Amino acid sequence: MPGTSAGRFLLEMDGVSTARASEVSGIGIKHEPFKIGVGDQANMILGRANYECEEVTVKHAYALNNTGREMFAWFGLYIKGVRTDKLNVRLIQLAENGFSPQAIWEMEECVPTAFMNETNKGDSNDAAYFTLKFKPTDVKFVGG
Repeated sequence: MPGTSAGRFLLEMDGVSTARASEVSGIGIKHEPFKIGVGDQANMILGRANYECEEVTVKHAYALNNTGREMFAWFGLYIKGVRTDKLNVRLIQLAENGFSPQAIWEMEECVPTAFMNETNKGDSNDAAYFTLKFKPTDVKFVGG
């Protein structure tokens, strides 16, 4: 994708912009085809079977407004079974200007898998960074 710049990702959860991040990995789908052996045929017949989305990792993220607290609360309530709704996540990779979308992925029915604070220093004016991991039920590339 020409013209893109690392470090410009916008994370939306259920339509609300929640965080900006500098690194995203794991967006993908894997498919395990079924195999059928026929008689004494040496090679197997392959067909469409189940697929699974990879775990998405959003690193060096910082919250926009109070949304970081809300993301952490969602994670805690989900793993304790208090809140069982899955969120839809949209990940937007922005151009070098920081405003124009270069690529957009939509991830449906995401289940949180990890939420970690990154190293923060008391003598720094930097934002409080965190890492968020989640596993979607489905992933769609919708353009840019």
